[in-house]
Amino acid sequence: MIYNYLYRVTNYRLARHLLFWLLYLTWQAYAEYLYSFSAETSLALMQKIAASFIVESLLLPVKLGLCYATAYLIRKSLSEGERRTRIWKTVLLIILLVLLSILAHRWLSNYVAYPAALGAFVDIPFWGPSYLANSTIDMMTVFGLFNVLNFFELRSVMVRDREIARREKLEAEIHFLRSQINPHFLFNTLNNIYVLAKNHPKQAPDAIHKLAGLLRFLLYESTRDLISIDHELEFIKDYLELEKLRYKPEKLALYTTFPESSRQSIAPMLILPLVENAFKHGISESQHQSFVNLKVILNESHLEVFVQNSYETMENAKNAGIGLVNLRKRLKLLYREYHLHFTDENQVYSALLKINLSSYDPTLMPHPGR
Repeated sequence: MIYNYLYRVTNYRLARHLLFWLLYLTWQAYAEYLYSFSAETSLALMQKIAASFIVESLLLPVKLGLCYATAYLIRKSLSEGERRTRIWKTVLLIILLVLLSILAHRWLSNYVAYPAALGAFVDIPFWGPSYLANSTIDMMTVFGLFNVLNFFELRSVMVRDREIARREKLEAEIHFLRSQINPHFLFNTLNNIYVLAKNHPKQAPDAIHKLAGLLRFLLYESTRDLISIDHELEFIKDYLELEKLRYKPEKLALYTTFPESSRQSIAPMLILPLVENAFKHGISESQHQSFVNLKVILNESHLEVFVQNSYETMENAKNAGIGLVNLRKRLKLLYREYHLHFTDENQVYSALLKINLSSYDPTLMPHPGR
């Protein structure tokens, strides 16, 4: 995507530069015709026009050299953030290039351009004040015109570069946050299986088999930008089945509500932190029967996830861990419209997540959730 954008921008810049120099050459040839050849009686009209274009075409390389050399120095100075002393060196170097280009213009005019246009040597004094002034005006005019164009182009390039850098930074942050989920989830799940194998060894093989399915999801699905709601909910259901193996029915009351099959897409692993938090910081620390209530409602592109869990001590409710922090950061980076809210009343911890799935935009600037 970024490559295609850069390709289009590069082609646009090339066309714009070609158009600039074509218009400039035509304008200069017309001025050269009026200034040098219009009163020439020994040449026909077409010869005068051809001579004008020959002169300006042969003078064009020194102008190209000055313009693009100074543009390179200016861009290099701005992009590298040079110190004031080095900027002055750049300015002095540009002045030197301008002076040398004026002398090169005089040399090309005397010994190349006009002899080629007229087919004979023209005796023009190299240091003649009027001719030197003409070369100076000619070079300073093209220098000024080109750098006006270069200023607006440089401004757009700098804006584009900042935008690309911002997007790359956000993409890197999204990938980093996503990479945190897998080891965090794996750590918690392996710890659960360890406890299960210790207390209920006969159920350990089933738990390991379910874990293999969950890891398959983490390996192939969670690395995608978007997955279907169905795949995300299948993963949640498998995770709940794994958790149910750990607890006896008299300790865990699990209530779930899921929507019908849907083709809507969602960024992977957004629901898991809420469910995982309900088990790790609620039921796993409780000595008596606890409950988890999970409701997933999908209305067109609006997703609502409601998770409730009971707990016994305040410490468990406050100790949310990295999962919810990670979730909030990912939401800020991925969706324009979302709502994440937590409540804690009467030893019941509730989490409510609302997402407008159509507001997915992975290039968002960080903003506060509403």
